Amino acid sequence: MSNLKRFPRYLLWWIGLTLSGLLLVGSGCVEKKMSVKQAKAVTVSMETAPFEPPPRRIGDILDVLDQPGVFDPDITRRYRELADTPPPEEGDDAGKAAFFYKRGKAADNLGRSRQAREDYRAALQFSTPDDRRYSRLAFNLGNLEAQFGDVDKAIALTEESLAIKPRIRNYEKLVKYYSRKGDFKAVKKSLDAGMDLAAKMTRKVQRSQTKRLGLTAQVNGIQAQFFSSRGQHTQAEIYLRKRLGSLLQMVDRNARIGINARLDLSTNLRKQGRLIEAELEVRKALKEALGLGGQTATIPPGL
Repeated sequence: MSNLKRFPRYLLWWIGLTLSGLLLVGSGCVEKKMSVKQAKAVTVSMETAPFEPPPRRIGDILDVLDQPGVFDPDITRRYRELADTPPPEEGDDAGKAAFFYKRGKAADNLGRSRQAREDYRAALQFSTPDDRRYSRLAFNLGNLEAQFGDVDKAIALTEESLAIKPRIRNYEKLVKYYSRKGDFKAVKKSLDAGMDLAAKMTRKVQRSQTKRLGLTAQVNGIQAQFFSSRGQHTQAEIYLRKRLGSLLQMVDRNARIGINARLDLSTNLRKQGRLIEAELEVRKALKEALGLGGQTATIPPGL
């Protein structure tokens, strides 16, 4: 295991998934089957993707981890420069809040989750609820708190963000958080509120392609979260694939959303017992993550 310690946690999780697939497939287990109708619902998004046989030896896996990855170098450079900027020694609270928010967001996109959480926490200390970024700041910090295991704090921050400005993504996260706590009454309430908000927003976003893509991704995301919370993973997969398709068109605005969406899809496929497909999605996410954040990027437990 000493050779693996230099790799970040999410890469080791990927290795675990790979080896799990090897053991199960190699021992004669078969993946769970879909109905014809279900297969048609997911085939469109897969038909253009070339098949790349996954590695089956630990040496092959380590070779993949040593690759530089694939991502837009301009986006990567921009985020790294911002994430590495030292904090200002002087300035007012508003200026410090803006600095830590922007640096935290860059670190978050690069997968530097611990830095992002600390920067967002610092930004929150220098902010007041009437700051224009406060709602997004509370939401982003809540997401990271949940990833590191503090679901109660995540719910409080997400609810606080929601009270300032209602967003569908807040309800999507609440569906996920309340599901983890087993509060399915709150899950259903969050889903209904999110879908009601989506219906009201539909007309407002017609003239903006970016906003349409964002709304579509959020609507598919909240439905995927709901079906996942009920253990209906085949149904959730349909929405996860639609969400991924929308988010991949928006990576210039938020570099990490495509990576996280692939990981969400791979988790779904793993829960269905479709380990080869899950592994292929993780490998795509891995290459993008290595290209974006390098081998220092992390995805903490609880994503």
